[in-house]
Amino acid sequence: MASALVIIKLLVRGAAALDDDVLEAYIALAEEEVCDDAFPATVRPKAVALLAGHMLQRISDSGGGGGGGAGGVTSVKDGDLSRGYGAPATSTADSGYATTQAGMDYLRLIRSNIAAVYTTTLADPCGRLGFP
Repeated sequence: MASALVIIKLLVRGAAALDDDVLEAYIALAEEEVCDDAFPATVRPKAVALLAGHMLQRISDSGGGGGGGAGGVTSVKDGDLSRGYGAPATSTADSGYATTQAGMDYLRLIRSNIAAVYTTTLADPCGRLGFP
């Protein structure tokens, strides 16, 4: 199983060019937000890497969200080729993740592992507060 550091360099645009110490700092922040039991052990490093990549891209793209995913085509023009795209289909809770490609990949990973993610409660997502 690859580490989150290796995965972030493979999957997140621009991450391979950054110093490992910077990437490790983002990974440490993401580790705090991805619960140990929210994903299968084989998938968790990828989830952490994608969330860290999302955080990194949000900072580096703060001028306009250049890493964001687009929604479906809403208009097409033939002369001088023009194409318009709608916003990605997300819920309000997911809208922040839709601003970066890594965030969209993180959402896709959550949705593909939905049974594991929903075993936690919204009030206490990582079981750290002692809620039933």
